[in-house]
Amino acid sequence: MKIGIPKEIYTDERRVAATPPSVHKLIGLGYQVTIESGAGAAAHYHDSAYEAVGATIAADAGSVWSDADFILKVRAPMENPALGKHEADLMKEGGFLVSYIWPGQNSELLEKLAARKVTTFAIDSLPRISRAQKMDALSAMANIAGLPRGGGGGQSLWAFLYRADDGRRKSAAGQGDGDRCWCSGPCGCGRCQQLGGHCAGVRHPAGSERTD
Repeated sequence: MKIGIPKEIYTDERRVAATPPSVHKLIGLGYQVTIESGAGAAAHYHDSAYEAVGATIAADAGSVWSDADFILKVRAPMENPALGKHEADLMKEGGFLVSYIWPGQNSELLEKLAARKVTTFAIDSLPRISRAQKMDALSAMANIAGLPRGGGGGQSLWAFLYRADDGRRKSAAGQGDGDRCWCSGPCGCGRCQQLGGHCAGVRHPAGSERTD
């Protein structure tokens, strides 16, 4: 089976659907992997790194989409202005797709995929259970987004963030009470806000809008 990894075309999207280490694992399982040239450049994974683990580099997006049995992608398929076609229309009929899809918001996309008889795995719709934890792409992105927020939010405060373990800021000039902030939604992004702020010495009450 041939796996294709096209370059993301959504504005300012820097992610890539597979890294050289994950491609190496796929090839070790017997798959052929083709990646569009420059697909990983924005994430600092260059073509040479993919070639080193056995991937084939394709010069254009069209060949990646049309030749692959299985497409790995980050963003949902969209109109490709360079090719003048929708990415869904470029897929091999009867192929497979793993991507963010947001099916409830993209009925037109679902119709296009159905017309091509594409079997689609919407990673945004995976249930958040223990067995699926490794495939939980939403939490992975929330962790990355939330971790620096505690420190980033501190740029708007009038006081220093840093404190000692007893809850008071200490310096050669004196000491004061530790700062507090509120983290909304401690699951995922909010939890990482707590962790990031804790490293900076912030005391974090937390709450969640979720009822489950």
